[in-house]
Amino acid sequence: EIISAISIDHDEEVDKLDCWSKDFQPSAEVARVCVRKDLQGQGIAKMMMEHVFGVLREQNKKSVHILVRDKVALKCYSDLGFVLVGECELFEKHFVCMEKKL
Repeated sequence: EIISAISIDHDEEVDKLDCWSKDFQPSAEVARVCVRKDLQGQGIAKMMMEHVFGVLREQNKKSVHILVRDKVALKCYSDLGFVLVGECELFEKHFVCMEKKL
């Protein structure tokens, strides 16, 4: 049974948004971070993200970005060092754009 998931994506539409810092390239996008509802609040997403940060550093990425829709997630990503850098409309949805220097 899957308890959590995370994906490192390469989506050209997301990559070409003008809110991402040009100083922190190359970068990567993290998407679809999810933890099964009954296991949330136990630090699982934080551990997954910290692991992904290490993998991306090994790949010589200088930053990571994420599109966020949930207000609770905004605080979680802020706590992990992400900063709000803009907003966008993609895939017929409104997103907040957040970025973290690695």
